[in-house]
Amino acid sequence: MRKVDKTRVAVTAVLAAGLLLAAAAAAPAAPVSKSTKSDAGAITLGLPGIPPVFLGVRPYVASQKGFYSKYGVNVTLKSFTTGTDAMRAVINGQIDAAWAPTPTVLAAIAGGSPLVGIEGMDVVDWEIGSIDSSVKSCDDLKGQTIGVDTVGGARYNALIGILSKCKLSITDVKTSTSRALRA
Repeated sequence: MRKVDKTRVAVTAVLAAGLLLAAAAAAPAAPVSKSTKSDAGAITLGLPGIPPVFLGVRPYVASQKGFYSKYGVNVTLKSFTTGTDAMRAVINGQIDAAWAPTPTVLAAIAGGSPLVGIEGMDVVDWEIGSIDSSVKSCDDLKGQTIGVDTVGGARYNALIGILSKCKLSITDVKTSTSRALRA
């Protein structure tokens, strides 16, 4: 494989996954490191969630379906507890790229971190899923415990928006963070 600029390879890999599955889920910005420590054509992509949150499933699907290799990029997927942790790994040079929360990436860039936001979605849509078959409507959400990654984070704020469309508020449900769910 001829030498290719690492940032271009990372941009191609992450954008390719985003384009492949764009209709499937909303995605925050992805920071990219400008380091050149890895071989050209190979990147390590950090993903939020252990186990993967819905957003993090997209690159796994792209990898399993051969999408990255189709474009000549060897992508290693690495899970982190949160997108913020993945972003910190990019800043520290431990990985090449990450899917991370847009506000966190922008704050890091404003603070002087050498990150580049390369992927995002113009239409954000959210859904609530349940393994409880009795939850079929908005009314069924009242009193339920709903997992979010971080109180005050993107999914928490999306939950507030979803609940408002259901004529419910955040006080009508219980929330549990992903860390509490694993405990």
